[in-house]
Amino acid sequence: MEIVDLIYERVVALLKQCADNCVPKRKRNFFKFWWSQELVCLKAQAIDSNNLWQAAGRPRSGAIYSKRNSDRRAYRRPYGELRLTQKIDTQMNYTTYKDGTKFWKCWNAKFEKKMGAPTKVNGFLDPDLIADSFIRHFKAVCTDERNEVSSNLRTVYNNRRHNYVGAPFDNTYLIDAELHG
Repeated sequence: MEIVDLIYERVVALLKQCADNCVPKRKRNFFKFWWSQELVCLKAQAIDSNNLWQAAGRPRSGAIYSKRNSDRRAYRRPYGELRLTQKIDTQMNYTTYKDGTKFWKCWNAKFEKKMGAPTKVNGFLDPDLIADSFIRHFKAVCTDERNEVSSNLRTVYNNRRHNYVGAPFDNTYLIDAELHG
């Protein structure tokens, strides 16, 4: 059973590494479903007038000060309204689900902090059951009823293995580490 555990751990580690390398990770509010082109324009205008205000020495009165504040208010008002409106609309859409479990799954997907989900394979969470599932699957997939084909494959493998030398090993693979106990 030790070899199966080792294979299982390597497969899980490889899957996690692939996910880390290939699946983009974003913060909870990355996809702002309430964001619009109007807000893009208002934000750019607010940033421009704020930069002008800073370049002018941050005056507390005058045309530059008034323009900065009016652009800022123009951006913040619809920003907050759209965000609140869209959030309420989304909540109302979720209430159409009759199934409470489905409702909360959707709700949590949009608004809740994501926690590390346990590794689940074929509906199993227990590592022993997952390992047994791998055993059954690979035994079913990798067993050939025709002995002639298996024998030929074994011969090809042994012939290739006999001449295999492996990757070169040089000092670039060495790690200098000091262990403290």
